[in-house]
Amino acid sequence: MQNCILDLTNVQGAITMHTPLPSIVVSQVQGHLCKAFADAWIEATRPFLASGQEFRVFNDWGRMEGYDSASRRKLTDWTMQHRDQLRGTYFTITSSIVAMGVAVAGTTLSPASVKLETFSRGEFLTLLEDALGQGR
Repeated sequence: MQNCILDLTNVQGAITMHTPLPSIVVSQVQGHLCKAFADAWIEATRPFLASGQEFRVFNDWGRMEGYDSASRRKLTDWTMQHRDQLRGTYFTITSSIVAMGVAVAGTTLSPASVKLETFSRGEFLTLLEDALGQGR
């Protein structure tokens, strides 16, 4: 995937983020989403967000096994802060623990009309492919 804005690995796991189009951010997490990864996410997206561009986030979290509560809170706050630019937030998840964290974040964000959508891997990849095709 083109335009890597984050590629970080530590003993807990790995995170990468790409912006294949100005309106799409793709994240991939393996292992444990620690606070350092959430902080790096926020820092990596600052230049992207400064443009004021509306965007969608595709979170390929099928290889994510867990997360810190601080990470969930930070990314939920990030989502709330940028909700006016967000046009969709999509996930593929296999871990029930991660699914629970996304559900908690979704409950927090729903009063602000922010919807977090979860899909099977196949559906997620089709949705991402369609979004990339529409952006060309």
